[in-house]
Amino acid sequence: MLRVLVIVFFFLTSQIIGAQNAYLAINEISQGQGFEEYIEFVVVGTPLCGQNNCKDLRGIIVDDNNGNYASGSGTGIAKGAIRFANDAFWSCVPFGTIIVLYNDAEQNPAVSGPDFDASDFTLSIPVSSSYLEGHQDLPSASSSNYASVGWMAGQAMWSFIGMSNSNDSFQVIENGQVTSSVSWGNNSGQINFVNGASGAVFSQTSNDPSLSTSWQEGTVGNNESAGSANSQANQDWIEQMKAQVGQIQVDLLIQPTCANTCDGQIDVFASGGASPYVFSWQTGQNSDQISGLCVGTYQLKVIDALGCELDTQIVLSASFQQNIQMSVQDVSCQGGDGQICIDNYATYTGAFQWQLNQSNSSCLTGLSAGNYTLEYTDDQGCEQLYDIPVQAPQSMQINSNVTGQTLCANQCDAIIDMSASSSNLTFQWSDGAQGSLRDQLCTGTYQVTVQDDMGCTYTESFVIQQAPEPTIDFLKQGSDCNAAQGEICIDQPNALHQYQWNTGETSACISALNQGQYDLTLTDAYGCTHNFKQEVELLGAPSQTFSYSSDQGCAPHTFQIISSNPTNPLNVVWALSNEMQENADASITIHTPGTYQLNGQITENGCIYNHQIQEIIQVSASPSIDFFTQPQLTNPLDHELITSPLDDMQLSSALLLINGEPADFSFQDPIVSFDEQGTYTLCLQTENDQGCLSESCDRVFVDKAKFQHYLPNAFSPNQDDFKYNEYFEPVFNIAPEFKRYSFVILDRWGNRMFESNDANQTSWDGTYQGNQVAAGVYLWQLDYFESQSKSASSTSGKVLVIR
Repeated sequence: MLRVLVIVFFFLTSQIIGAQNAYLAINEISQGQGFEEYIEFVVVGTPLCGQNNCKDLRGIIVDDNNGNYASGSGTGIAKGAIRFANDAFWSCVPFGTIIVLYNDAEQNPAVSGPDFDASDFTLSIPVSSSYLEGHQDLPSASSSNYASVGWMAGQAMWSFIGMSNSNDSFQVIENGQVTSSVSWGNNSGQINFVNGASGAVFSQTSNDPSLSTSWQEGTVGNNESAGSANSQANQDWIEQMKAQVGQIQVDLLIQPTCANTCDGQIDVFASGGASPYVFSWQTGQNSDQISGLCVGTYQLKVIDALGCELDTQIVLSASFQQNIQMSVQDVSCQGGDGQICIDNYATYTGAFQWQLNQSNSSCLTGLSAGNYTLEYTDDQGCEQLYDIPVQAPQSMQINSNVTGQTLCANQCDAIIDMSASSSNLTFQWSDGAQGSLRDQLCTGTYQVTVQDDMGCTYTESFVIQQAPEPTIDFLKQGSDCNAAQGEICIDQPNALHQYQWNTGETSACISALNQGQYDLTLTDAYGCTHNFKQEVELLGAPSQTFSYSSDQGCAPHTFQIISSNPTNPLNVVWALSNEMQENADASITIHTPGTYQLNGQITENGCIYNHQIQEIIQVSASPSIDFFTQPQLTNPLDHELITSPLDDMQLSSALLLINGEPADFSFQDPIVSFDEQGTYTLCLQTENDQGCLSESCDRVFVDKAKFQHYLPNAFSPNQDDFKYNEYFEPVFNIAPEFKRYSFVILDRWGNRMFESNDANQTSWDGTYQGNQVAAGVYLWQLDYFESQSKSASSTSGKVLVIR
């Protein structure tokens, strides 16, 4: 028999589409003996087809008196609250799940736990669990508000929601709204018990926790049922919510039939939805089994108890118990050597017969290309024919396309693309490359051998050549300095060439030229460009000689042409590294460090001529240095100089001046001490190996000594080479002795990133549990009592982590 698993997505019927109205409801409250208290909840919701039948409990608050149902401190508002933590554990709690929240400091005997596995629809959570968060301050006697920060995961205590024997009201609060509450004494919540709660158990015994008639009062030790239903009606209500509707699955057991008979059978096993299931066949039958079936397709509809439907079709084919596997060897390049063999021939219980020779052998050998038929009869007498093709070696149909067969000089962008009719080919190139596509090819000869899976080969060669370099001759005449009379012509121009002069002209001859250089770009028949330069000389010569100022210096550096005839002024147009930079007199100021070749175009007596300056001008960079002090305003103590990154030039010296006087300083230990209050001017002077100077100054204000602390508003724990601003910590101006000390850093959700109660171990390196925290703003809280000065402080603020 053939067993087939069919999985099909269900669709919703119109009768059950609707909102789930999920919420967390109080189902039982026990005062216990002493502080053996607990609260039992039920996750309430209506299961629907295709829905996640669960509730996200993250952020839901559980609290006692908060001013909603009574006023006054203690009787109306009690300090503190508990909420479900922002943890994936609570992101999807199934409907019908019973959750017991209990005081694990004095655990009630009726509570079994802890239990963190919701697969059985029960959870038993101690109040100190990390899955819960507590806030010890809000609500308070003066405020009924709930805090946005300051919630502590795993540090909640039962005292935050401790039950009062006389007057109290337990509440579930979601998005600022009360979704369930039970009150007693002077409180007036959804459910009210007039008397106190000493030794009492309040239980919901029906299916609607919002109705007073659904509740009853019992006694501790007799009527506690933590983690289970409180009555049969309560049990039925909870059970109906546990229908976790999923994808309906159909597991089929198929008894096939021979092609010419009708004795097939289909058995259906449904799962995944809500039982019981209803089966509806297109044949009119409505059972989970139909028989006497012929070969064909059968339509089936399955409907579960919630009305979810599955439509599928089942194909019943002829019965062949064996799936015959065969190995085929196609004909090779030599021909007549094809072969067909039945794999695992001895394991089959039926009968084989080859139509070629009526034999029952396991192999046919010495075959030519063609189709061969095998007949197999199984134990039930059903027959099956197999047609097996033996392929002839295909002739390799290969098309070659060469792009860029003739390349310009220094180009390597030729492409050889070989497309073939068969995909079972290998391409082996003479240079070791493989594949049918070659690109980024330079000039040269490329040979490829193509081989198919039958061992047949084909060889082809390709030659990538370089375009020839054109040779041209120029005819020129010079120009007088006062008239544009120069001319440049190409001797014997080529009709296949294109010409582009820097004057904008495209002809083979340009005229009416002044003295100077003229550039020609020639594009040949292959699209390659070639550059030529021609000079039009000035008919005449300058009357002066020149010398030059220093050819090296620090930026900005001024270079000057000095004339042999100072009474005859010069007008110079400078070319800085062959690019026109500025009009000036005989000097040019270079602001950017580097190496330059300067040329001057000099006008003398109305004639313009180019002057080639032989010297190479070397301009060095001044060292880049800046610094600031930390802290800026403090009483006398050490200051750390935070310097900017230096450029890659080597410094030959560094000098620190304090109010104009030299002071001890090094980049390795940049600490400066001040013994007296006052205002100090600090200047850092540096010089590199090229003799270039740089100076940066800052001011420090030193106040009279008193005990105080300082915290920066940002730091960058990047573990870089300079190791500055790697840690965030309080800085004290006087070595303190603390009687009490606490330093805490929180993220914006209130999670503790760092905590220290030891003033000697108070540096935060920007990590949490060994991993770097994300860049952004974090909150800090510093509390201490300093013994000598008897100074107490409680401050908080924000710090920016920079990456």
